[in-house]
Amino acid sequence: MLNELFNSTNQIADVLWIIQQILGRAAGELQLIAQQIDHDITAAGWDRFAGITVLVVGVAMLAEYLAGRRFRALANAIGREQASGLGSRIGYQLLRTLFRLLCVGIFMITAQGMLLLTSNTNDVRPKLLFSLLLATVTFRAVGVLSQAVFAPTAKGIRPLPIACEQAIGFHRGVMTFTLLYIVGFQGTDFLAWLGMDGELVRLLKVLTGLALNLFALGFVWLQRGTIEQLFQSRDRNGGEHGLAIILSQSWPLLVTLWLLAIWLLWSHSLIIGNLQHAAKMSWPWWLTLLFPIIDRLFAAALYKLCQLPWLQSHTFAQRSRRFRRIMQGGLRLIMLTVAVLTVADVLGYDAMTMSGDGRISRLLKSLLDSMVIVLLAYMVWEVLLSQIERQLPPPEQEVQSTLADEGEGAAAGSRRETLLPPLRTLLFFLLLIILTLSLLHALGVEIGPLLAGAGVIGIAIGLGAQKLVQDVISGIFFLLDDAFRRGEYIEAGDLRGTVERLSIRSMQLRHHLGALQTIPYSSIRTVRNMSRDWATMKLEIRLPYDVDLETVRKVIKSVGEEMLADPELGPHFILPLKSQGVMRIEESALIVRMKFTTRPGEQWVIRREAYRRVKEALEARGILFAHRAIHVILPVPAPAKPPPPMAPLAGYDDTHELTEEDSQRLAAMAGASAGAILAAELERQNRIDDEDSP
Repeated sequence: MLNELFNSTNQIADVLWIIQQILGRAAGELQLIAQQIDHDITAAGWDRFAGITVLVVGVAMLAEYLAGRRFRALANAIGREQASGLGSRIGYQLLRTLFRLLCVGIFMITAQGMLLLTSNTNDVRPKLLFSLLLATVTFRAVGVLSQAVFAPTAKGIRPLPIACEQAIGFHRGVMTFTLLYIVGFQGTDFLAWLGMDGELVRLLKVLTGLALNLFALGFVWLQRGTIEQLFQSRDRNGGEHGLAIILSQSWPLLVTLWLLAIWLLWSHSLIIGNLQHAAKMSWPWWLTLLFPIIDRLFAAALYKLCQLPWLQSHTFAQRSRRFRRIMQGGLRLIMLTVAVLTVADVLGYDAMTMSGDGRISRLLKSLLDSMVIVLLAYMVWEVLLSQIERQLPPPEQEVQSTLADEGEGAAAGSRRETLLPPLRTLLFFLLLIILTLSLLHALGVEIGPLLAGAGVIGIAIGLGAQKLVQDVISGIFFLLDDAFRRGEYIEAGDLRGTVERLSIRSMQLRHHLGALQTIPYSSIRTVRNMSRDWATMKLEIRLPYDVDLETVRKVIKSVGEEMLADPELGPHFILPLKSQGVMRIEESALIVRMKFTTRPGEQWVIRREAYRRVKEALEARGILFAHRAIHVILPVPAPAKPPPPMAPLAGYDDTHELTEEDSQRLAAMAGASAGAILAAELERQNRIDDEDSP
């Protein structure tokens, strides 16, 4: 008869007649069931049934009171707490919910045990009592969960940003819906358990589903302002696009059409006896009803996750909003895909086949798996990136270190700061490869041949790109040997500079004059690291032959003590400035050497300061630096003999007196020779300074 109902959709009178016939049968069926219940209970005695009911419920309540008294006290104490943060509110609410569910569980277990001990018959009495207990436990459990979500009497630990009146309204709506569900569906199952006709049971379920749908839709339309406020309470930036505006204005109508469509499909599957499809259609129905709660709780959890200290890094604060938006959108898309996939799966059978061999269903499942994989990979990458960035200095600090004048105060990075940037790049490509293979597998592509082909291609690339492989392997061993770190001043072959960036195959050195030098690892033979442990600087000064060397030694020692006591320079010393005596003798001066040992990177500043202070201290004692000089000894002329005629300069006679013009020519030649020697020496000194100073 129910099949005739769907075959007569164009004839309203026939439809009403069929429904009237079914409802007429329902009255008779209900009368028979009532007579059966009355007969079974009367035979055993109503007083006995009432006594068993009171005994079972009383013992269960006593056990709940005794065993759950401590839990209930903790739950009430938590309800009075005023949590400051979202994480504290969620934690308190979870504990409160757990304690209350434990009390409900104690009641259910005790009641079930007492029911098994007191009822050893197969009549309707244990069935009726069990159904009542199941309905009671279901109603109480849903009440506990509803209080956990909305917390109508515990504002301090409420996870959702709504007012108390709104929370009370939501809680009452959920409990009314639960009561209708228990009376409708569990009551119908109890009637079917007692032997009611299957067609009548299915029709009653259809009517119950319609009643629940109408109640839910009425609640949505009445509370649509509160629901919109709930979704707009966080991360509202005002830049909504056109689709978001349309959805925000028309979502109640869309929800209404969607729930009615699901009810029609569910009713059709139930009436024709396809219980498997009817069970599947319950998934999109429950997802739609629970969507606001799941979405808002997930948003609250995401917000708290982004506030965790171990996730905070230099750039995560800017990425957190995008992270929450992507994860929130991914969850919504997954729930929508599950609902659509379920509907398509139901419509893909029998006369309503849409996909023939199920290609659409498989495609939707593949898309669902792909979305889950992408979201998981994105979440893993964000966590890894934050953990790596926590170990690295801020970007502005790296720029300041790079622009430090001549390496002054440029602190070398730690071993972690050196290894983590290449590791970050390696992890990114590794995660990208895993994600690609997982997506291909989710889309139904056989990845076994791809892996084999990739191995062959990898071997071919390795043979053809031996230089690249050599660069990578050399870099790995350089980094493992800790030969250099980011921020250190090194010399690699003919190039020198501060290590600015490390990649998988090369490193970049920033010369102190600004040039950026990229060096492949395989081209490095030796590395001279000038930023490790300590640095010794040896300085030379030129003093005249007649200088008092003991005075010079004491002056240099006193300067070293002054610099060691300096509050800015002193902490950088390992060994103070001291004299090493005369190192060599040149044609115009004594070369006196002095040296000091400092922390790496500070020797250049201390060298300049040491030169300045030593020069001023020596000048204060009348000691000047020796200058390079060339002495030209001219012959003494004979006074008695008159000067002969001027001969060519190359062959002049030593015994003849030189004229003034000859003396000027000789002096010019001597000055030019001295100037050339001095220029060569200055060029050598400049080259040394340019090479040694970072």
